[in-house]
Parts: sequence; C-alpha cells; structure tokens
Amino acid sequence: RTDADVVREKHRFLWDRDDGAARRRPTWGDGGGSDGLTWEEKLAKRYHDRLFKEYALADMSRYREGAIGLRWRTEREVLEGRGHFSCGNKACASTGPLTSYELLFRYDERGATREALVKLRCCDACAYKLHYRKNKERRREERREERRRARREGKARKRRRSEGGGEGDDE
Repeated sequence: RTDADVVREKHRFLWDRDDGAARRRPTWGDGGGSDGLTWEEKLAKRYHDRLFKEYALADMSRYREGAIGLRWRTEREVLEGRGHFSCGNKACASTGPLTSYELLFRYDERGATREALVKLRCCDACAYKLHYRKNKERRREERREERRRARREGKARKRRRSEGGGEGDDE
C-alpha cells in the first residue's frame, strides 16, 4: 500500500479543527502524538493542508444528472491560474469573461452527508452546465403551470358556451 493509496482512502474534502482529538486518547509510548490521529490520517491531513482552498475546480462531465464533483487546487494549478484566471471546469480552459459563484456543495463522506460553501469561477458555457438542473426544473414547472392555466381557461370557455349557447338558440 503506497502513500497515495492511503491519502486516497483517508482523504476528506474538509477537515474539522477538532477531528481526531476526541476519538482516540494516546497512551504512553504509542507514538500517536497529542492530536489522536493515526499516521494514515496525519498523512491525509498533511496533504489537505497543502491544498489551496480559495477556489475549487469542478468536474462537470455528469452535469445532466446533477452530479458535479469539486476538489481543491494544488500549488501547480494556483501558479498556472487554473480556476482563478481561467475557467474552473476541469475540461475547459477558457480565459474569457469569468463569473464567481458561491455554491452550497452537498456531498457524502464516510456515510454522512456534509455541506460546504465553496467558491468557483467559470465561463458562461460552464455556468450553463453548473445551473443546468435547476434551470431544467424551472422550465418544467413553467410548462406545468402553462398547461394548468390553459386547462382552466378551456373549462371556463366551455362553461361560458354552455351558459350562453342555450339562450342564443331561443331567438
């Protein structure tokens, strides 16, 4: 098992300040340190501490399903301006007009649902992908409301015809 495997297994999107402190109480000579984390967790935490958390990068390959993945930027990506001066979508390198978004990112981690506010910068084409599901639901609701309104108008028209039609035949 390599260090990369350990980091992949123990990685967390966000670490709480008190993570691990109350979970395990170190005993004399166990080498656990005062923070109560195992060496695997320490390795993953050290990797997490080296990431830049101002802006995130997004994987929008499954945007139609509403599944957008986010991750923090590495030092190399920060130096390249990725996600700040260019689009934050993994598959897009646009440097055109970018817009900043603050997203409530809801994700599952270790069997628990967590939420985090994350900043993301993206171009207009990727912003469409970012808001695709919400816009689709909004359009669907507008179509439903339009059908309901047309149905109500049709019933009202029928009612007026039936009320007014009988009187017009007598003359």
